[in-house]
Amino acid sequence: MNQYLLSVIFMFLLEVTFSQMAIHSDLYLGSDYELYNAFEKTSFHTGVVTIDRNGGLFSFAANASWENSDNTRYLDGSIRKYGPSTFTFPSGHSGRYQPIHISQAENNAFLDVTFVANPHRTQALSLDLEGIHPDFYWSVENASEQGRLTLTWNTHSNIDVFTNSKPLNRLTIAGLQAGRWQVISSLVDINSLIDSSTSSLLSGSITSENTLNLGTYSAFTIGLKSKSSISAEQLTIMEALTPNNDGINDQWIIEEIEIYPLAQVMVYNRLGKQVFSALNGYDNSWTGNFNGNLDPLPVGPYFYTIDLDADGKIDLQGWIYINY
Repeated sequence: MNQYLLSVIFMFLLEVTFSQMAIHSDLYLGSDYELYNAFEKTSFHTGVVTIDRNGGLFSFAANASWENSDNTRYLDGSIRKYGPSTFTFPSGHSGRYQPIHISQAENNAFLDVTFVANPHRTQALSLDLEGIHPDFYWSVENASEQGRLTLTWNTHSNIDVFTNSKPLNRLTIAGLQAGRWQVISSLVDINSLIDSSTSSLLSGSITSENTLNLGTYSAFTIGLKSKSSISAEQLTIMEALTPNNDGINDQWIIEEIEIYPLAQVMVYNRLGKQVFSALNGYDNSWTGNFNGNLDPLPVGPYFYTIDLDADGKIDLQGWIYINY
């Protein structure tokens, strides 16, 4: 192993003139070895760097960076980042590439991250968590800094199966703290960290709303918030209704409205006349007809109000456009 490691180091030294390191094939780092990468940029070409999970380590210097990592080229094992900075860990395991991103980090000497494509042995959940992803997590060690956290998923992550058709706003970052998985206040990113495409069930990312004390957690994964933890602002309300029986937007959908069984929903035309009401909860069945009869409402904008708890206070309001 020593001879092989020396040959790897020699290959890296050949690249010093260009201030970069290129990895062209599979590479193995055994236990008790740290491959310290101080090059300005590491470019992954083909192959996976497999790191023994009983002490092997691939580390990046404070100013080191990388490019071109994906499902066929990544670091499989413990990855260390020295120095406070913003950094994306090119982590993967068993043919699955899922990076984790740390931003606004400070006050740390180094941070170790390992992606594991297996369920975590701890399954205890806080009351505001419905579940954690059954197939993967990131372990975090030697963290002492504050930082914001971004977790990612892709087509290999089976987020659609995990959510069971629930909306993306039910996703959250879950952190393992004191033997129990906890909800970390977070939001699904509009654009995925992976490729800047719009986050969806197939690929995307989710970022903590605030900086965290990373050292108080031993692992992170993607979780599913319980219904009781969904706030009014997190309800997704359809903005357009097209009741033409084509199977698309034929009913006005307010995702997760069933959490509020007392909800009072009112819809008004531009003259302020009420055209629809649901006074004892809403079942997502309205098709744009006038007050429950068969007469379709004219094309145009309509104003809605929603009192979630029937307490006389309007919690949500806005406009919906009806078109055929």
